[in-house]
Amino acid sequence: MTVYTAENAQTYNPVATPHSAGELMVNTGYYAIPAAAVVNSVVKLCVLPANCILVDAVLASPDLDSSGSPAIVVDVGILDSAGTSLVDNSEIIDGSTVCQAGGIARMDSINCLALGVSTSDRVVALKIMTAAATGALGTVYLSILYREAEYGV
Repeated sequence: MTVYTAENAQTYNPVATPHSAGELMVNTGYYAIPAAAVVNSVVKLCVLPANCILVDAVLASPDLDSSGSPAIVVDVGILDSAGTSLVDNSEIIDGSTVCQAGGIARMDSINCLALGVSTSDRVVALKIMTAAATGALGTVYLSILYREAEYGV
């Protein structure tokens, strides 16, 4: 297992925060996944600011598994405090096969909403749940849309 970090997931990068109720913000991170990425590898992609909740997420990926029978499966969720896995039941995109042929995956899980609002920034990461049968180099992009929490929601 390896942890990769995109520039927008660095804790020293200031993250844009909403200034008024209902205002949507976007944060996008990208990282070139090496062909040798293995199961349980984590890619830190971007930051969800404190006191904000997700509205949507979009993962764009090329074909990261050049096998005739691709196997790669990924989750996107909130990085745990150890920085090596996702928080249990924090999935934003759950069990996606988008990396098998390339394309777009959208937020398809409400698990992350059950986490509630955090008073600290949270890193949003991709985790390789099933490794590629034949890995291929490619850059994944994640855009998260978020807003300030109003009255905790």
